[in-house]
Amino acid sequence: MKRDLREKWSKHAPMVGTKDHAPIAEEFRIRIPPGEYDAICYKTETGRSWGGRTDIYILFRIIGGSQDGTELFMACTYHPKQKLSLRYKYYQQWMLAKGAPPKKGERLSPKVFCHKMYRVLVRDTERKHSNGQPMADCLQYSVVDSIIETQTGVPGHE
Repeated sequence: MKRDLREKWSKHAPMVGTKDHAPIAEEFRIRIPPGEYDAICYKTETGRSWGGRTDIYILFRIIGGSQDGTELFMACTYHPKQKLSLRYKYYQQWMLAKGAPPKKGERLSPKVFCHKMYRVLVRDTERKHSNGQPMADCLQYSVVDSIIETQTGVPGHE
């Protein structure tokens, strides 16, 4: 009986003298002071988010000041097979990037964001545990909350 328990336990015990099999961490997202910043959108990506929904990630690089070069993103829920209205964040941000409302039936391409300079509002995430309690400060990070205004196109990319 004791031998069976030892054999069972040995499967779960750490292996002595083998390589470290600890997981490798990704780079943690950066946290900067909330506020308004000048930023350039350099890329957009589409990806899956929690719950299987599709999001568009608009990637910005802060220009100037003490946070120069910091890269942050803005996530907008996106429904590829559904018409969007003004109540959707992506629709609102798209209008600010384009500088005009879309025509009826127009596709809201994420390309409209790229290679332009914006004034953006940065905020901290409000991450919470499954019980609703806020996560520790060290687990929060910064994101672009919204575009305040489109300042100009980037020379050579207009």
